[in-house]
Amino acid sequence: MLCILLLTACIKHPEPPPLPAPQWLINKVVQISESYGANPLPGDPPAHISKLLWEIEYNQYYKPFIRRIYKSGDNDTLHLQLSVVDTLLYDGKLRVKQMRTLSLLDGTVTTRSFTYPGNDTLPSQEETLPSGFVIAYAYRGDTVLVVSSDLKGEKDTIRYVYTNGNLNHSLSQEYPAIPYVLYDEYDNGPLIERSMNLSQGNLFNLPFTVGATPRLSRDNWTHSVFFYVNRYIEYNGNGLPSASTVQEYFPEERHKSRYEYFETTP
Repeated sequence: MLCILLLTACIKHPEPPPLPAPQWLINKVVQISESYGANPLPGDPPAHISKLLWEIEYNQYYKPFIRRIYKSGDNDTLHLQLSVVDTLLYDGKLRVKQMRTLSLLDGTVTTRSFTYPGNDTLPSQEETLPSGFVIAYAYRGDTVLVVSSDLKGEKDTIRYVYTNGNLNHSLSQEYPAIPYVLYDEYDNGPLIERSMNLSQGNLFNLPFTVGATPRLSRDNWTHSVFFYVNRYIEYNGNGLPSASTVQEYFPEERHKSRYEYFETTP
């Protein structure tokens, strides 16, 4: 018995088995935003222009663990300033257990911690510090139930409904019978977030992300009723999203994004 106990004490918990390497991963996102104001004339130059840059690094399991966000000033796309650094920490099942966000503009640190029941891959709870904001998630068929509460104990409940695997509309606690349409059109290309090897939503939110639950949509949205915008997505020779353009109206704005990849298994 003593030998068995000694042997058991010496056995280390094995590390997660190596995952198949995705051949391509996004390591850079560049976005140029152009604002034309209300009722621009054809050929008018943008009134305002800005630039945003993401740099993403991956760990040995090909999971993203650092994102650096650089931002430009208004009408100056040549000079970028490192503004935010996000760090992702994983548990033994390679689920995101914590996301730490450092704002270099004011030195504040925000920590989001995720709780998972059993072997589930989507979290049941998220807590943000130092605000103490807590969100509980429940997954019921095509619906994600989101219950949020703050330090005062005030709660809010929203249902997010997915149609054919894609987020479509939400139902609020105040008006449970009135659907609030978020996205009503999708393509059938590979999801951009999947190209960052993210298996959970609401982490690296792309511009115009609304209703970001942990459950990712199956496809890329191409029209948002919430923002009243269209999104046009281009794909490269490998069938991966390489660029997108979001067109806003009233006032007219255009947001052009480019997605750059690196090959993990050349």
